[in-house]
Amino acid sequence: MSSIQKFFMRILPRAWAEDMQAQSQRWILRCTCGHERSIWEAGGIRWKARGNPRRWITCPPVRQKNLALAPLQGMTPPPASPFAFNPDQPIHTLGHFLGTPLAVQGWSWLPLSEIITWAFFILRSAQKRPRWHWHQHLLLGGARMAVSLGAEWCHNLAHVTAAHLVGKPVDALRILFGMPVLLYDEPEHPSITPRQHLIRSLGGPACNAVLLLVSKVFQHLTPPASPAREVADTAAGMNTFIAAAGLIPISAFDGGPILKWSLVGRGHSPAQAGQIVARASQLVGAGLLGSAAVALHKRRWPLAGIIAFLGMITLTAPKMEHDACRRKQVFART
Repeated sequence: MSSIQKFFMRILPRAWAEDMQAQSQRWILRCTCGHERSIWEAGGIRWKARGNPRRWITCPPVRQKNLALAPLQGMTPPPASPFAFNPDQPIHTLGHFLGTPLAVQGWSWLPLSEIITWAFFILRSAQKRPRWHWHQHLLLGGARMAVSLGAEWCHNLAHVTAAHLVGKPVDALRILFGMPVLLYDEPEHPSITPRQHLIRSLGGPACNAVLLLVSKVFQHLTPPASPAREVADTAAGMNTFIAAAGLIPISAFDGGPILKWSLVGRGHSPAQAGQIVARASQLVGAGLLGSAAVALHKRRWPLAGIIAFLGMITLTAPKMEHDACRRKQVFART
């Protein structure tokens, strides 16, 4: 046993130490020469971990450092989404929408998103209207919270509706700390046509576009600087943001599948279309970072932070997608 293994075996509770050793023995270092040994045998620890990383190790048979994979013996296929359910924990179904289960797992049922957003809008209301009674701040904060988070809920439910209409339904809608996350077991199954992909992806942005028009109507109907106008402004801003950000060309957002399957429908192969989407995301990411720099120069700090965040996601998304594809390939070979 290595010194680091002895250290953790001594300080951890016995059950934890045994579990750590058992899991480390299941992770196998597979050298490029074909030699295999567990991470535990190599003197290391890998506990409560996921993925299939590559490591430079000294391989005993060839006595030189080679690049090794660390696949898990008896592992399950990597999930299609980082938000997928943990198969080792119970899943609780709260209901169904068009046949799609609405489910939670563990502590993810806590409505933290609603609580935090409500508190934020209450504080904003208290700063703007210090003479109001507390229940007025609660009502206005609750209304602004409902229209802002409701825009995201409507976006995802529109995706579920579009998928149901084309006969390729969403497998589950996970409620994660108060917000919905769409889960597809096989989002790019060969049986799904490019037209069906497009309809499924366009459902959310189309819904937000309609809600934006409704919000604009309410903006014109409400007096300026009134609480009702604040609610309408919040709804218009949130629907604009979701619709615009959703069209960024990365697979995690709607823009990636829309661009990819539009190209496939015009004769490109899925691989070629994926490469075009990756190049487009890099260009858009660079443009977003440039826009963030302009906003920063104008001292518009919140806007600059949001745009910079989207730019970093857009630039790093192709690499993350490539790594996920490699993990699936490793699983297929093991």
